[in-house]
Amino acid sequence: MLVTLPPFIQQAEGKGLLDTYRPKGADQVAAADKAPSGKWTSIVNNYFCFIYNKKELKRAPATWQDLLDASSARSPHWAAASPPAKTSRPPTPTPPHSPRS
Repeated sequence: MLVTLPPFIQQAEGKGLLDTYRPKGADQVAAADKAPSGKWTSIVNNYFCFIYNKKELKRAPATWQDLLDASSARSPHWAAASPPAKTSRPPTPTPPHSPRS
């Protein structure tokens, strides 16, 4: 078993790094969650969600605008991004790209 995220599993399939494996019950997995070749099957889905503290916020934001609008009663000042993580070293600079001939 390999646990990874798209597009890496599809890249591994494209490079011939995966073998076909169709376990019992594979026919019950939705077509969108597996490769037609049988080379990979999703076993986990990731979902985007919000969690809030009911003691701090009486009503949950209902729209994206509620989250963005700092003046909204549903979006207190914390709607802005959290502070960046502190690190002991500066980021590695990206080398400039050389033009291709």
